[in-house]
Amino acid sequence: MPSAGTPGEAYEPDGWELWAPVAPLFHEGRYAEAADRVRELADACPELPMLSYMLACCESKAGRTEVALDALRAAAVSRRMRMIAAKDPDLDAIRGEPAFAEIIGQVPRGRT
Repeated sequence: MPSAGTPGEAYEPDGWELWAPVAPLFHEGRYAEAADRVRELADACPELPMLSYMLACCESKAGRTEVALDALRAAAVSRRMRMIAAKDPDLDAIRGEPAFAEIIGQVPRGRT
């Protein structure tokens, strides 16, 4: 959900406006189709890591692990996206992958 921003500061787009038309596909469970659509957006707007993050979510839900991890790597340039990824159930399918913890900067449980 987009934030309201900080009063007195200029609005900076984060990609929600571009994701909005794709979101219904995701919510209908049409994850692969949503991924195909948001991939185009993420490729066209790499400066908006939220789009890569949503691509990671779509790919994760579609069962495409490696592609989801690649998209999450692209989104991880944003501290905010890493923080959200740490708890987002849409990424549960890839959470157990060793690369997941590395990407979001967490040490897997049982390791120091």
